[in-house]
Amino acid sequence: MTTQPNPEDLAREAKRRRAGIAAFLVGTAVSLAVGALARWAYRAWTGKSLLPPE
Repeated sequence: MTTQPNPEDLAREAKRRRAGIAAFLVGTAVSLAVGALARWAYRAWTGKSLLPPE
């Protein structure tokens, strides 16, 4: 015997799912930004470029 979910439960679940997706995207963006900043800082600290000299 299963019960039908009411519209409020479905709306709450959809809102929670969207919040989870948004949190994932924000976390990914932050992670990429930190990685780029760390790469820039390492290059500035060592004074080296990863590109071969021409």
